[in-house]
Amino acid sequence: MKQKNDVCHPTRGERYLIGIVPSYELLADKYRTELKYGILEALSKSLEKVYSLSKTICGFIGNLITGDISVKIWAANFHC
Repeated sequence: MKQKNDVCHPTRGERYLIGIVPSYELLADKYRTELKYGILEALSKSLEKVYSLSKTICGFIGNLITGDISVKIWAANFHC
C-alpha cells in the first residue's frame, strides 16, 4: 500500500500523468464512399470526368486570355 508521500514521488519506473490527452479519428475513412462499376460503365464515367475537367480548364484559360479573369485577382483569391 502506498503512503501519503508516495503520491508526489512515484517509485522507479512509474510515471504520473495529469492533463488532457488528445484523441483523433481519421476523417478520410469516415467520409469515404466507394463506387464500383463494370468495365464499360467505368470507362464511360472516366471519359465524362476528363471531358468535364478539360472543358473547365479550357474555359478558365480562355477567360485569362480574353481578360475576363485577371491573374492577380485569381492569385489573390487562391493564395498562390
